[in-house]
This record gives sequence, C-alpha cells and structure tokens, in this order.
Amino acid sequence: MLFPDNIITDIRQLIWAPIPLVILVPSNMLIIIKLLYGKKKWGNDQTSETKKSTNITIMMLSITASFTFLALPSCIHILCCRHLPTFYKILDYLNILSVINASLNFYLYMASSKAFRRAAWQHFAHLFNDCMIIFTCSNAIAPLED
Repeated sequence: MLFPDNIITDIRQLIWAPIPLVILVPSNMLIIIKLLYGKKKWGNDQTSETKKSTNITIMMLSITASFTFLALPSCIHILCCRHLPTFYKILDYLNILSVINASLNFYLYMASSKAFRRAAWQHFAHLFNDCMIIFTCSNAIAPLED
C-alpha cells in the first residue's frame, strides 16, 4: 500500500468537502452582480417576466445561502479538526445542520414559488386520494373465518 488509509481519507475530504461551496458561492456572486447591473440598466421597468425571473433568482440565492451557512461549519470541521479526539462527537451535531438544510429547501420552495405550491398540493391531494382508496378497499374485504 502506497499511502495509509487515513491519509487517503484526508485527501478525499480536502477535495470533496468544499467543492459545492467553491462552486455555489462564486456563481451566486456573479448572479448578484448581474442582477445589480440589470437593475441599473433597465431601471424600475419590471414586466411580469422580469418579476418572475427575479423571484426565481431570489429563491435560488436563498437556497444557496442556507446551504452555505448550514454546510460551512461541517466543511471547516472536517478540513481543520480531523485529528481532534472529539471530532466525531462534534460531527454528529454538525450533521444535524445538514439534515436541516435538506428539509429547509422544501419550505423555501413552498414559500417562494406559487407554481411549486400548486404542484405540491396537487401531488399531495392525489397521494391522499390513493391512500384513501387503498384504506377503504382493505376495510371492505372481510377476513376469512375458519
């Protein structure tokens, strides 16, 4: 074996842990700059298309911001504190932030997009109707008696 397992694990974590942040933060900064430039260029003349585009951009930036603030502590901890004796104990708490991030995205989408809310409610209603059909069919069948 050329390298011990712990060194390979450290190299993997150094490469993969910060990649989403390295991609998302600069790309969102470019989006913000473009939005600010667009507002100066076109002024306050907002059509429904630009309002829709602005809402989508705000939603995307809020999701990225929540991801950044909830994932950054884990990345820093993985990259800097790997050899501390309390590494895994602290990592358990930081993983809770990752779970919160995953569940928060749904609520951000629901809060910011009328089309997403409509589609989600239709999906839940369809799912509820299917469950009710299965429940009523299973209650309608009488068990066989010996």
